[in-house]
Amino acid sequence: MTQNFTKTRSIVEGALLSAITVLLSIASIYLPVLGILATFIWPVPIILLGIRHGIKTSIMATIVSGLIVAMISEPLQAVTIIIGFGLTGIALGYAIRRDFSPGATMAIGTVASTVSKVIIIGISMIVLNINPIKLQMDVLIEAVDKAAEFYSSIGIDTERIKPIINAFHDMAKVFHLIIPGMLLTASIADTFLNFTVARLVLKKLGHRVRNFPPFIYWQFPPYTVALFLTGIIMAMLYNYYPVEAFKTIGMNFAIFFPYVFILQGLSLLGFYLNKIKVSKILRGLIVFMVIMTPFFTQVLMWAGMLEILFNFRKLKREP
Repeated sequence: MTQNFTKTRSIVEGALLSAITVLLSIASIYLPVLGILATFIWPVPIILLGIRHGIKTSIMATIVSGLIVAMISEPLQAVTIIIGFGLTGIALGYAIRRDFSPGATMAIGTVASTVSKVIIIGISMIVLNINPIKLQMDVLIEAVDKAAEFYSSIGIDTERIKPIINAFHDMAKVFHLIIPGMLLTASIADTFLNFTVARLVLKKLGHRVRNFPPFIYWQFPPYTVALFLTGIIMAMLYNYYPVEAFKTIGMNFAIFFPYVFILQGLSLLGFYLNKIKVSKILRGLIVFMVIMTPFFTQVLMWAGMLEILFNFRKLKREP
């Protein structure tokens, strides 16, 4: 009797939450402003199903939602939305149900989000015969050329700004190499926003979800420094062994991880400002000045890297 009730409840909740997911999908397609908000909430029903009834139910609900959205709108739009947010919702629901740490939950969600973005790019290239990466490169080059034409039309000598134009052209040529880092950064941001919104909603529904510690106690794992150094070494090796993989990995690691160290440096700065009881207004001004000053940003990056290695705050590392 209990087993039948549980199964019935699972079906009813699955149908209800699938309907909510379909409504959010339609909102994201047809309502531009509300659609942005809908994308943050979209994974929540899938996450809730994963927590309450397991990963199989959340997968089935995602598939059913996708089929319904495909019948209402264009199939390609449905696939893009379902894959783009469904995989992240399934992954976060699984991680939260297993009571993983917030860091592990973020890692699992980020992997799922990255995979979904790669799949969507692949679908665009195969089905629409569009290369989104090349399209972005062409748009960037066209924007630079139009800017040069505009400056020329108002009487500015283009020779004076030619170095800047050439720099943008050179940047456009290597744009495709930093796509992995951009995808990873976007996936981290998506996952963090989805996790934060989901946690707030789930808390209202009576579910306990482990949260990140306060920002001043954030601590990145030591392997981030190792990965950064690996990127530097690979970039150097490319000068002697021109293997494209060395260049791609080296550039992405060398660009991505300094931002991780800056974030860690900000956490370290906030920790000590809090320790000496600096007022919130003065604290905000100090942080703003540090971020806006390139020299201090560099200091912050190195401080963050050293904090990761030596743990000056003596915080307990997450297992």
